[in-house]
Order: sequence, then structure tokens, then C-alpha cells
Amino acid sequence: MSTTHLLASDMDGTALPSRDDAAGHRAAKALARALHASPSTTFACVTGRSLALALEALNRYPLPRPRYIAGDVGTTVHEYREGAWSENPDYAGQMQRAMGGVRAADLAHLADDLTGLSLQEPEKQARWKCSFYVDAQCSHQKVCDEVRRVLRGKGAQVQLVYSRDLTDGTGLIDLLPSGVTKDTAVRFLRRRLGVADENLVYAGDSGNDLAAFLGGWCAVVVANTPDDVRAALDTAVRENRIRPERIYYAARPCTEGVIEGARHFGVLEAC
Repeated sequence: MSTTHLLASDMDGTALPSRDDAAGHRAAKALARALHASPSTTFACVTGRSLALALEALNRYPLPRPRYIAGDVGTTVHEYREGAWSENPDYAGQMQRAMGGVRAADLAHLADDLTGLSLQEPEKQARWKCSFYVDAQCSHQKVCDEVRRVLRGKGAQVQLVYSRDLTDGTGLIDLLPSGVTKDTAVRFLRRRLGVADENLVYAGDSGNDLAAFLGGWCAVVVANTPDDVRAALDTAVRENRIRPERIYYAARPCTEGVIEGARHFGVLEAC
């Protein structure tokens, strides 16, 4: 059956179960069953992880294999076809143009030059993403402002996305091609699959999901989403940047919240 629906979900704190135990595995199996019962729905993971780290996390649970993994905070798109993962060349070219000739590796020196910033591990870097930790003793707002100041001085076509690791509260900074966030990858998949906005559901839980929440399609906000993200969505509703009927606040967290919200919008069948 051809694709008529797309379920795109963040991974950590969303599609991935909250616990690696029997309850978490039951939730993962429930999502797999629901997708199996919904053959017209394509499943995509949209994550800050690289492809390798995304697969490592997915393989810890009996989760369904996504057809697409949009990784590195929306800067890469890989598709599973004929038993293997391959990067989409059209999307790769789009990222290269958006970066304006600057390589992500050229930005790593910021960790040496600025207080409160440290470079994340090599496996968390990508061709078009440079990622840092923010020192917990420093104001994340001041650190972000200082990074933006330096980038402006260099004339780099790069944007800063700040979020928090919900497991320990660590501040995270991703430097991405200008104008590129998770919603960029979701829009690419929507066009590629020919899915209408009302048949596209994005599920997430954190600050780097905000742009995708506000993409004009349906949004599932899982129960473990922080208050500041919820407040930003409330503001967007008041400012008419998103229709209230396109947002669903799930009563359940993580995987269970994804299932709950996707069923609410009709992209997953009850089973």
C-alpha cells in the first residue's frame, strides 16, 4: 500500500522508551504492533543522533525499524532500502549549499576560545553539525549570546540551536547550517512522500523540536515535555502561528505518548 501518512518522531525522550526494562520493552512492542497494523503510515525518526548512534539506541529495544532516519538535528537524511541504509544525495546537496562553504569542523575551536563551552564527543559531530556542551556553572543564555557574537564576527552562515539533555539537564548547543532545523528534514520527507499536512504527525519533547512542532502539520507533545517548551507552544497558539487543533498534549510520556497522539490524529490504528 502506498504512503498516505507520515509519523515522524524525535528519539530521546519520545520514541525511545523512558526505561530499559520490561515496561519500556512493552511500550516499544506496542508501537511496533501499531505501525504493523497501519501499512499506509511511514515511520521516520528525527534526532540529534548520528545514524550510527540512532541505530545503536533503536537496537536496544524491540522498536520498529524506521524507513527514514533524519539525523544530526536535521542535517542528514538516510533511507533504509534493500537491506541497507543510504544517505539521500539530494538532501546532502541542500545542506552543503546552506552551509555557505563553512565546514562544521571549522567551528570546533570555539570550545577553546570561549568560557563555558566544551566540544562533544567525535561520534556526535557531523559534516554539517558541530555540537558542544554548556558548563552547568555558566548561564546558558550568556554562553549562547557569546557564541552568536563570535559567529557574526566571522560572517558564518550558521545558526545556533540550544536544548537540554533531559536525563541530566546538561545544556547542549548545536551549530547548524543557517535555516536548517529538524523541520527542514521533515519538510523534505513530506515532499518526497507526497503527504498532506493533516496526515503528517510530528512527536517530540524538547526545545530542538519547537520548529518541527510549528511546521503546520499535526504535533504530539509527549507528557515529559518541559514547561518552557509547553509555554512556547502556548505563545505560538496565541500568536496564531499554529492552529490549536493541530497540537495534542499526550497524557503519557515517551513511546506511549507517541502512540496515544498518533492514534488521536488517525495515523496509527488501534490494535
